[in-house]
Amino acid sequence: MKKNLYIHIGRPKVGSSAIQHFLNGNRFGLAYAGCFYAASGYMHKANHGLAYVLYPDSVRIPEFKGVSAEKMYADLIDELQKKPEIPNAFISSENFYFVDPKKLHLYLDDAFDVKIVCYVRRQDDVLVSSYIQELKDNLLSPDETLADFATSERRLKWLDYDAVLKKWSKVFGKENIMVRPFESEQFFGESIYSDILHVLNIDSLKGFEIPRVRVNPSPSRDVLNIILHINNRRDVEASAKPRLIEALLNASEYLPKSSAFAAGSLFDLEQRNAFLSRFNRSNANVAEKYLARGDGKLFLRTPGDDTANGSSTDTGFEVDRLVSIFSNVLLSQQDQVNKLETRLDELTTQLERLAIGKDLMV
Repeated sequence: MKKNLYIHIGRPKVGSSAIQHFLNGNRFGLAYAGCFYAASGYMHKANHGLAYVLYPDSVRIPEFKGVSAEKMYADLIDELQKKPEIPNAFISSENFYFVDPKKLHLYLDDAFDVKIVCYVRRQDDVLVSSYIQELKDNLLSPDETLADFATSERRLKWLDYDAVLKKWSKVFGKENIMVRPFESEQFFGESIYSDILHVLNIDSLKGFEIPRVRVNPSPSRDVLNIILHINNRRDVEASAKPRLIEALLNASEYLPKSSAFAAGSLFDLEQRNAFLSRFNRSNANVAEKYLARGDGKLFLRTPGDDTANGSSTDTGFEVDRLVSIFSNVLLSQQDQVNKLETRLDELTTQLERLAIGKDLMV
């Protein structure tokens, strides 16, 4: 009997990092429950190398330029076949979302019963999240607004979930495509962690460790505006910008989550509804084909359900808001210092114990 291989293809900005951190931190518990998280192509707690080697060499990241896809997938098959006692295997990379499924099928060589796992998120939320990520990474042109970002055909085509999944279903079969809407109301157990375990036929979180920190938290709108200003400043050294941005992002953890200037207010209600209307037919097709929903509802929540998405007028940076932000920058920096001091104390204690043990042996 073939081993089941679950391939998590993303999509990007839809909880992939949270899933990868969770499963990577629970490898032993996962194996005990009957699923092996493969190590082939390991990078950043996931299997990104397995996806990157399917890209043309000219667009691969430096670590994988010239790496043989045949060799990497042969290693994967060998790794999984050495675990015959574990019936299921799992690999994950949101970069699979952009590859040609036929290439992946070719290298797997029918060695497994493949299930494709794809989380999908309301397109307006993906757009905002992607814009924030590129803003954080300083990948946007100086004057590029979210409205400009939303007109990019290169980005829009990957938000047509029906078109993307159609390519995967042609190769692996519609019955082997597992679509999971990214909404807490639709998660099994109302958690991304319990939901991915449910996909893997594990119906309890008991014995699994939940990450204590959020992965890729979203900054407030105020913080985003400051980052935008920093990126556009020519009098700030390029080498200093990443450090300033990191400090601001850390500070976001301390800012009130109920702020009227949350990230959602980058896109007001009217703009969100207009943007989503482009994908009504695509989303309905996905709901009907892969979730057997006759009503064509892929997502339960609408933009109007989230009060943070309502229209708001940005009156600029007021003194009290700036004081709050930079006070929290200092607070987050002190928190990092405290953590380092605690860790230093722990290491010092360990070294002292080792020294005492060595003296006793003399």
